[in-house]
Amino acid sequence: MNKRRRKEILDAKTLIEENLGVIREAIEEEEEYFDNMPENLQYSEKGDLTQEVIGVMEDTVDEIESLLEELMEAVNN
Repeated sequence: MNKRRRKEILDAKTLIEENLGVIREAIEEEEEYFDNMPENLQYSEKGDLTQEVIGVMEDTVDEIESLLEELMEAVNN
């Protein structure tokens, strides 16, 4: 891989990491929203859906971070 393509990939990685920050903030906001729900709503369909969305976002962040690690290993070899 040449120097220009490596730099482009590193720049893309930076942008992805910045956007992961946006998703992490959304996770925190959803967690806060859930925590501030009345208890009866936490155990309702709405609460279940909120927890499901949080879980999906957390899984997405984990998966993207894992893929970025693999990409960086490939780029640095």
